[in-house]
Amino acid sequence: MLLTDLDLIRLSSDEKQYSFNIDGKHQLPVEILLYAIVKEKGDTDNVDYDTLQLIGNVFCLNDMELINMLMALQVKFPNIFRYTDTAGLRQVHFLKSLKPNEVLKYYYKMKNYSPSANIESGVQVMKNMSSHLMHRK
Repeated sequence: MLLTDLDLIRLSSDEKQYSFNIDGKHQLPVEILLYAIVKEKGDTDNVDYDTLQLIGNVFCLNDMELINMLMALQVKFPNIFRYTDTAGLRQVHFLKSLKPNEVLKYYYKMKNYSPSANIESGVQVMKNMSSHLMHRK
């Protein structure tokens, strides 16, 4: 189950009920949040804050935690992702086109894990993301 894999909920010792793991959300990789946003946004370049809150709710994030993670995404991927809060209008803007599977490929690459031997290695967006991170170090 996805939420248990992300350590957001836990199965009781008697395996009869689930409970929220409040500490689990602090271990949520920003790339997984990015994946959810990209998956939800479809073909548009902007995502409004109401949609971002709905996504955050899936991961048990309150407003401040969501904003902190959005800001962390902006720092990690400044050429791809922009979070703005201007005159009360909060939103995310994508500077480049990004597909959900590209985010997952990047995440697994950073984890040195290959979920499939058939993953394409030449995805341009992923090269740009990796290259940018290498130059920042």
